[in-house]
Amino acid sequence: MLHFLLLGLLFATSCKKEVSKPNTPPNISAFTYKVLGISPYEVEFKVSAIDQDLEALKYFWNFGDGKWVEGSAFEKRTFEPEKDYTVEVGVRDSKNETKSKVSFSTKFKAVSITLDATTRFQTMQGFGGFGAEKVWWDNEPFYSADFVKTLIEDLGITILRDEIPLSFEPGNDNTDPKVINWAGFNTSRDTDGADSHLGQHFPYLKAMKDAGLQKLIATVWSPPLFMKHIQHRGNGVNNGNDPGAYSAPAYTNNPTDRTNQLRTDMYEEFGEYCVAYVRLLKERTGIDLYALSIQNEPRFSQFYGSCVHSPESLRDLTKVVGRRFKNEGIKTKLFVPEDVQSIFHIRQYLNAILNDSEANGYVDIFAIHNYQNDGISPSNEGPTNWRETYDLATKGKKEVWMTETSGFKPGFEEGGLPLARSIYNALYFGNASAWVYWQMSDGSDGALIRNGQKTPLYQVSKHFYKYIRPGAVRIKAESADNNLPVLAFEHPDKTSTLVAFNLGSEPMRVALKGLSSGGYDFYLSDAVNNFSKAAAKVNADGTVVLPGKSIFTLTNRN
Repeated sequence: MLHFLLLGLLFATSCKKEVSKPNTPPNISAFTYKVLGISPYEVEFKVSAIDQDLEALKYFWNFGDGKWVEGSAFEKRTFEPEKDYTVEVGVRDSKNETKSKVSFSTKFKAVSITLDATTRFQTMQGFGGFGAEKVWWDNEPFYSADFVKTLIEDLGITILRDEIPLSFEPGNDNTDPKVINWAGFNTSRDTDGADSHLGQHFPYLKAMKDAGLQKLIATVWSPPLFMKHIQHRGNGVNNGNDPGAYSAPAYTNNPTDRTNQLRTDMYEEFGEYCVAYVRLLKERTGIDLYALSIQNEPRFSQFYGSCVHSPESLRDLTKVVGRRFKNEGIKTKLFVPEDVQSIFHIRQYLNAILNDSEANGYVDIFAIHNYQNDGISPSNEGPTNWRETYDLATKGKKEVWMTETSGFKPGFEEGGLPLARSIYNALYFGNASAWVYWQMSDGSDGALIRNGQKTPLYQVSKHFYKYIRPGAVRIKAESADNNLPVLAFEHPDKTSTLVAFNLGSEPMRVALKGLSSGGYDFYLSDAVNNFSKAAAKVNADGTVVLPGKSIFTLTNRN
């Protein structure tokens, strides 16, 4: 009986109809496009799709002309200008199809830029940044030959900013500030809590000079400890503040052993310290220091090297150093105050110099750091602060420089374009003659070179650094659209460089009026292109088409 039951069960099972699983249409997870170039207007499309049934997929495209053609998940096409397009893609398995579409326009807003070489502004001293390939608080080696070549030949820096290490004079060389005891200065030993010693800077500085660096400037972050009131060493030998703490204490005439200030009885010793640095730098590297800042951000007391100065104490120290340089025959210029871009405080420091004829005679450059009052975030106050800084500089016949900024986000649109706008504000509203970035190379988001890779911030900087050379004079250049800031320069050899950027989302057809004759090269950067020479060109009618959210350099320099 069991035998017959098993046979019946097998027979019944074999007689069941096989039920097929329903086919699931492909799922399009993304359909995007990128503009690769706008003269001609070339677009790259990408579709991402999956099929739950794991079937092979086919892709069919309609590029706005009503014709469907088979293709792949990636396609490039060139489109005519002055038209609206809708591009569709169909993704098909063996039975079903899913479609998606995107729309875009090649109609360009017409904007004019007018140049007038007879109206002239500041003469440029150059562009640059701080530091070596690795931060000075890391370990050797601090640079490579390729890094030096990249900065000088590719990026085009002409100014390098360096620090005087805290360990340069670990103790007073002697009791006479008029006589230098060279044995009391350190260029070979590490000091606990301090950055690399000066001897580790020399090979890099000399390599930069040999590669063509034009100007080296230096900044004091903190005087040697024996010159300061502070004895509490906290997290290191710099001062007692907690890491990351924002501190801008008022200057006091009643200091204690916790006051982060230079002792007034050490001003002459500090002058000797500056002379020793300039002379030793020349001896070891052959470099004549172009300019010196006697105190970085004088309002701040921080966990890193710092020292607080009032406008009056910075003025008095300037006179001591300036007098010593004059007596020693040192031609190094002085730049002050390197405070962040709070115009209230900048005004106090600059007026203290301007209202003292001796101090004013020793200072050549008014230098500003492009930060908000926290000393961290890039300044966005722009025009007002820069205009007043320039007005004060004009009163004292000084140049305006921007000597430190960072904190820009790493992407092109969120960081690169704000960086371009900051450079524009300094050069246009402040008539700044130099722009010097903070750390050029490290692992932070805001570095120009991050972990050995050129960032969008590097590419944006290159639009200014590469072809606006020292000696170039900014000429009048005005745009008819607020979303198209522009700067133009004429060099002594009569070559020209123009930099403009489109802050809007849509392309612009830019007409250049007053541009001198001759062949021009066009370099473009945006979310796709990195200082690309082939991305666009000057048209026969003298126009260029600038994509949305992009920056270009136009130059007839070699």
